Amino acid sequence: MSGPGPAGGGTAGPAATGAVAAAAAFLRDHPERIRRVASGLKDAERSLDSVVSGSSMGRQLPDGAPIRIQLCRREAYQPGEIVAFLTDRHVAVHRVQTCHRRGRRRGILITRGDAHLAPDLPIHVSSVLGRVVAVRTELGWSPPAEAPRRALGERVLARAWLAIASALCLTGLDFARRSLGFLYFSGRTALRPLRRAR
Repeated sequence: MSGPGPAGGGTAGPAATGAVAAAAAFLRDHPERIRRVASGLKDAERSLDSVVSGSSMGRQLPDGAPIRIQLCRREAYQPGEIVAFLTDRHVAVHRVQTCHRRGRRRGILITRGDAHLAPDLPIHVSSVLGRVVAVRTELGWSPPAEAPRRALGERVLARAWLAIASALCLTGLDFARRSLGFLYFSGRTALRPLRRAR
């Protein structure tokens, strides 16, 4: 499975034991099927093991790292938590940047990969499958590490992107996703001639 939207992303393909493992191939790349199966598992607050695919979470969750996802149904998540969520085409695993709890933005969640500066396209909290509670290393299972500390310039740029994404959410989730997607697409298009010139 590939990463979400313009910001890219570390992703997780279901790799649990028992019935979930048997269904993994059938569910892969079919978000609606994943949503239906995960819905029942959420109510039981079960966990499933998966494997990260991609480098967007950097050293915290490197490509190929086994992770454990605690499926749950929650109305809000805390900044810094790593969540598995459904995008339009796959399951992604990124860190929560903000979760709006009031007003017109209530229930809108903004995530970002640790290796990126720009956030993902906003999602509704109902798209979250659960929290990543552990990653397996040579020493066994342990809680995922905190986000790495960035240089001052990177922190400023990341906060600016987050402020833009949050402001766009004031007019609704769909508008925010379309607008931010357009900004990402425009930026890549504008930089394309520079990349070719290198």
